[in-house]
Amino acid sequence: MSNIVELRDFQGKNREVFFLKEELNDLLSIYAGRVRSGDWVDYSIEQRNGIIAFSVFKNAFDAPEYTVAKCSRPPRGGAGQYLLLSGPEKLIQTDDLSEIIAHFQKQNKTVLQLVKA
Repeated sequence: MSNIVELRDFQGKNREVFFLKEELNDLLSIYAGRVRSGDWVDYSIEQRNGIIAFSVFKNAFDAPEYTVAKCSRPPRGGAGQYLLLSGPEKLIQTDDLSEIIAHFQKQNKTVLQLVKA
């Protein structure tokens, strides 16, 4: 079951966090594929107090459908510096961004199978 989280619980004190070039390339590759399929239309990157977040939108006027956040430190009682959020719900928390990328790749394969059926 998903847990409700607030990003401020993950913020470090005055520590800047960045996506590495490879991480950003992975996120943008997933984004580009979902734009081609018509699922997403916009993205944003936001950085603040120990967190950088990559959010994707179905509609430019809605809240993000998903947010991938990289935190300078794991939250209290949690493990992993990467989070996948859907609204306020935490779907995945891990030390390995590839687990989040795999989630999107698996999700995309499921959608393709439904379209072919």
